[in-house]
Amino acid sequence: MRGRLRSRRGPAIVRALRIALLAVVTALLLFPFYWTLLTSLQHRGAIYKTHPSLLPEAFRWQSYLEIFQLRPFDLWLQNSFVIAAGTTALSMALAIPAAYSLARFTYRGKRALGLVVLVTQMLPASLIVVPMYLAFLRFGLLESRVGVILAHASMTLPYAIWMLRGFFETVPMEILEAALVDGCSRVRAMLRISLPLAVPGIVGAGLYVFETSWNEYLFARTFISRGENMLVSVGISTFIGEYTVFWHQIMAAAVISALPAFIIFFVFQRFLVQGLSSGAVKG
Repeated sequence: MRGRLRSRRGPAIVRALRIALLAVVTALLLFPFYWTLLTSLQHRGAIYKTHPSLLPEAFRWQSYLEIFQLRPFDLWLQNSFVIAAGTTALSMALAIPAAYSLARFTYRGKRALGLVVLVTQMLPASLIVVPMYLAFLRFGLLESRVGVILAHASMTLPYAIWMLRGFFETVPMEILEAALVDGCSRVRAMLRISLPLAVPGIVGAGLYVFETSWNEYLFARTFISRGENMLVSVGISTFIGEYTVFWHQIMAAAVISALPAFIIFFVFQRFLVQGLSSGAVKG
């Protein structure tokens, strides 16, 4: 009898320890978000206290109004959304046929092309920003949304291709061969069979591209300098003055700029997790 009780207590204790560990890790991960929200709701005196409180003393919503009154924050959000959406559309329009080609076709130079895509993904943005700036200066793409979209697409396209390549390879080849036997062309088989089956991977890659473009700073800071054309990731840095830092406004701007990413993740999290896991396993 005692042996049975011990055998039951063992898994229960392990389960309790796992839950406790998961709760601690979750609290550590959520604490920066909580502190950002808390700071955005405090007045400046409470922020610079020697021993700040972990609980709000009084809610102050003025910071959220100030970022729209003192800066063109609504224009920054609009610019970021347009550029992120444009980057997503361009990257996916190029990544889908490229990934399908690497996954399903056999031709000379296929392996070399895949390696080139992989190498371009490894290049840091700081290495290509100067030659890209000179090219944009020559073609008149500075201070334009098109230039930033092209720059962001050059950064997100390689990863999207590799992710979608792994997902297209999960589609059974027998289904495609049966469609070809029934008279479908390769393009029609891709549009009617492969794409519907690869929707989770396409959505996951699209979400990755969108959020990467939304949060990108280097290209946005280099290619756009006018205040009304800035992206939200760059505009937040303008709250840092020469002699002081307006932390409550920075945190309020950070909370608002993070909302689109949170909303998109919660709406499409099923596709995002499935797309990332399938692409990673097969790719």
